[in-house]
Amino acid sequence: MLVSVVADGGLGGGSLGVPPAGMAGGFAISGRGPRWARVAVAPVALVGWPLFAPLIDPGLVVTTPRGAWVAVLFGSSLAVLVACCSIPHRAVAVSRPGPPAAA
Repeated sequence: MLVSVVADGGLGGGSLGVPPAGMAGGFAISGRGPRWARVAVAPVALVGWPLFAPLIDPGLVVTTPRGAWVAVLFGSSLAVLVACCSIPHRAVAVSRPGPPAAA
């Protein structure tokens, strides 16, 4: 069943590729964790669209006007997803206990 959903014209394939791309990109830009790990997962968020779009529809190649527009739309949407997925990975600010600020 899973193979038929992904291989049948690309319908449903985004549900398998977009969330991991968002999580990988969020981790990559978060600034936490080992640098080698962040560099290693960054391509996961970058290679999806140009690599797989022509397999879904030959008209989505980025050299065509429609393909370029869809690439811009998808890229900007993925950038927002990556930025949102980086929030849980960010460092927590620790406040130090002390006297209350004068009013």
